[in-house]
Amino acid sequence: MVTGMTSQFGNFERSSFQFHLTGSRAFGNATQQSDWDFFCKNSQEAQEFLYMLNFRHDDASSYETTSLVVKKGDIHVQLVDDFDKKLSAQNHILGSSFLHQLHNKLSKKDRKLLWLYVLSLY
Repeated sequence: MVTGMTSQFGNFERSSFQFHLTGSRAFGNATQQSDWDFFCKNSQEAQEFLYMLNFRHDDASSYETTSLVVKKGDIHVQLVDDFDKKLSAQNHILGSSFLHQLHNKLSKKDRKLLWLYVLSLY
């Protein structure tokens, strides 16, 4: 991990916001080229904190539970309205051997359908 990323992770840890790892690194199918994906509860304060760290709006990304995605280099942060629902859904997928394996085999488009289904359970 490069120093700049270590410093960003330290900023996350020292903040009053809860950042949770998601994406390929959370699901165990990351490659050396994979970015770092996190999510956090959306609030004006969280947005201001991330903008202060020079994160910028990412127009190219959209997710089922996400109000806003910001990025800086290889780090993306999804700002979600319902943090608990997103965390529960992710834990549901990770906690089920079948869903976890299915998630990692699906295309990105089909993974979105799986997420929509699991999110509907909460």
